[in-house]
Amino acid sequence: MDPGNVSLITAQNFKDIEKDIPHSYHPVLLGGSGGDGSVVFCVHKNVVNANLADLVAIKFPGPHPGNVNIDVIALHKLSQLTSPLKNRVLELVDWDRESEEDQCKWMATRALFPPLTLDEMLYMKNERIPRAFLAHIFIQLGEVLGFLHWNAHITHGDFNFRNIMVDTHSRVESGFPNLVVIDFGRAENTKPEDPIDNGQTIREAEDVNQFLGYLSRYIDSPETGAKSESESESEPEPEPEPDPDPDPDPDPDPEPDVMDEDWVSVETNQKWEEFLRYCDEERMGLYPAKNLGELWEDYGAAATEIVRVEAAAAVPFVDEIIRGLIAPVEAILASL
Repeated sequence: MDPGNVSLITAQNFKDIEKDIPHSYHPVLLGGSGGDGSVVFCVHKNVVNANLADLVAIKFPGPHPGNVNIDVIALHKLSQLTSPLKNRVLELVDWDRESEEDQCKWMATRALFPPLTLDEMLYMKNERIPRAFLAHIFIQLGEVLGFLHWNAHITHGDFNFRNIMVDTHSRVESGFPNLVVIDFGRAENTKPEDPIDNGQTIREAEDVNQFLGYLSRYIDSPETGAKSESESESEPEPEPEPDPDPDPDPDPDPEPDVMDEDWVSVETNQKWEEFLRYCDEERMGLYPAKNLGELWEDYGAAATEIVRVEAAAAVPFVDEIIRGLIAPVEAILASL
C-alpha cells in the first residue's frame, strides 16, 4: 500500500465497493488492491467533523479469505499485550464478527496515512541513503521482531519491507519516523514442540533472514558507499604515502582511538562495517548464522551510537524523501 495507489471514490467505483463496506462506515478514499486483498479508507458514521486521525483502513480479503482471519487473530493477540513496542505493530480497531470464524470478510485498523511502505521509500530514492537511517531501521525492526518472537510468541511469515509502513505522523526521539509492521496474514504461533536451531525456531529464522535480506539490498549498494566482499578483494588497499614532515616529538600520551561525543567512535565504525559484511555474506544463505539476540548483542550498540550522533543531519534528508513521495496524496486530500 503506497501513495500512488490512493485514489478518489467516484460514482462508478462506489457502486463496485458499496456492497462490501460495513454498514457503520463511510468510504472516503480507495487505498489500492493486490494479491492479499484490497483496502478502502473509511470513517465511522458516528464521527462528526472527521479528520485524518479518524481514518481507518478497512482490508478486504483477496483470493484467500482465511488470510484476513489470521491477520485478525494475530493482531487481537498482540493488542492484549503490554509493551512500549506495540506502536510498531498495526492497531486493530474492528473486524467482521458476523461471518463464520474462518471466513472473516473485513478488518479495520488504524490508518497510517498517507500510506507509505519502507520498500517504496527506499526503492524510489537513488541517492545515498544515510547510514543513520539504516541503523534506525535495524534498531526498530530488530526490536519489534524480538517483541513478536519472545513476548508474543508469534512469527510473521512475510517480514519484507513491503509489509513495513512508515508512520509519517509518529516520530521517535532521534526524529526519524516510527516503523510499523503490517499484514499478519501468514503469522503463526510458536509452539513448545517447535524444533530449535541456534536458539530460534525455523520460522523465527525465516523472519530474521527476510529482515536481513531486505536490509542488505540497501546497505551494500553503491548508493550507501558499502562494498561487497568481492569488490573489497578486487581493490587492494593503496600503499600509505610517507609523511613529508614527521613529528620529531610525538605525543607520549596519545588520545584513545575514540572521538568526542559529536563523532562516531572508530570501534563503532568498525562494528558497522562488520555488520555490512555480515549481511552481504548471509544474504544468499537459507538461514542467518546469528540469531536475533546475537545480532543485537554484536551490532545493537553500534547502530544506537550511529543514530545518536548522525540522526540530526540525516532526518532532513529522510523528510525530503517522504515529502516527495506523499505529495500526490496531499494533492488528492486538497481536492476533497
